[in-house]
Amino acid sequence: MAGLDYYNENFIQVNKNTNLLQSIEIMKDNGISHLIIVNEKGVLTGVISEKDIITKLSSKRILSLNPSSLHISSMVARKPEILTDFIDYKTAIEILLNKNIGCLPVVIDDKVKAIITKHDLVMAGKNIEASVEEYMTHNVLKLDASERLVHVTRIMMEKTYSSIPVVSSGRIIGIITDTSLMDTWLNFYKLVRSLDRDYRVRNVLLRDIISRDIYTISPKDKISDAVSIFLKEKAKSILIQEEGELVGILTKSDVLRAILEKS
Repeated sequence: MAGLDYYNENFIQVNKNTNLLQSIEIMKDNGISHLIIVNEKGVLTGVISEKDIITKLSSKRILSLNPSSLHISSMVARKPEILTDFIDYKTAIEILLNKNIGCLPVVIDDKVKAIITKHDLVMAGKNIEASVEEYMTHNVLKLDASERLVHVTRIMMEKTYSSIPVVSSGRIIGIITDTSLMDTWLNFYKLVRSLDRDYRVRNVLLRDIISRDIYTISPKDKISDAVSIFLKEKAKSILIQEEGELVGILTKSDVLRAILEKS
């Protein structure tokens, strides 16, 4: 079957009773955006993404709680989409795009045998000669560095963006990603007393939490060039610049659409 190389059999899974802080540290240490959750018998109970964690931590309902008292299973918001067999990579891409998810576990005999993610599948675009301009998003949402954490979180969760460029005085100074947003909320819970969180959270500004790691290419560059950046840097997105001006943004989903059409 075409595309078996894109499946990852060396994935990380944790018990559903693992506490939230430990689970987040596992994700950070391994540079992963999804975590497979299983019960004591190794049966899948959920798939957790950075967005799931951000949504939970930013909920006003749990601001007063100690995150070390929360189990990762409390982050599971929905029944996970699964594969019951290894399928061809193009069908996997279609499912990920249509369901707007980033990870599909392969479950056989009640056990997770492998996972396939958007990041794994981007590799299939390493030989695509089409231009970035053909698949990039042209109308780029930008956020001002003076925006507050709560507002930024709401925008990213509602619009399901994985990253948004940040500007100050009209100049791009960084980018906010799911990863940096999750880190911010985690550190906020660690550093701020539960009694103070409700008002202190209003004072956290975007300029204080952005990532300065910005990756750029030209609209005339090839999708294969973008794939190299995604794989080497584990970038969430790539900014498209022409003569110093931001003209677009390219995400892994954009690359996957190119793969469906061009490979």
